[in-house]
Amino acid sequence: AKDLVELARFYVPEIAHAGQPAGSMRLYWRRGRGEMPERPVSPREIRAVVSSAPTQASAASRGGYWWGAEAGQQLVLVSESGQREVVAAADTDTAVFVELAPSRLQSASFEIESR
Repeated sequence: AKDLVELARFYVPEIAHAGQPAGSMRLYWRRGRGEMPERPVSPREIRAVVSSAPTQASAASRGGYWWGAEAGQQLVLVSESGQREVVAAADTDTAVFVELAPSRLQSASFEIESR
């Protein structure tokens, strides 16, 4: 529907099913329903998420990250050995939340690529 604008999408790649990407949820705003809310990150920004709950491990320790995606970009996890894995891709401007297992983040970094 052309009256919906994607605000955010949420990925947990470890729960992908049968080779399908784990785009587990998308959040939309409907045009004409007041001002569009701000996205939690700016374009091309990657930011770790820290939980304020004292009884839970922080999202960053679980590997939670916001990425300000622009249409045609993908977020790539690059291991210390140089292995590259696309963990999320965007076909529209949006904010993407990606949660990865801590073991996958050790000695790894993110890069943003255009497709």
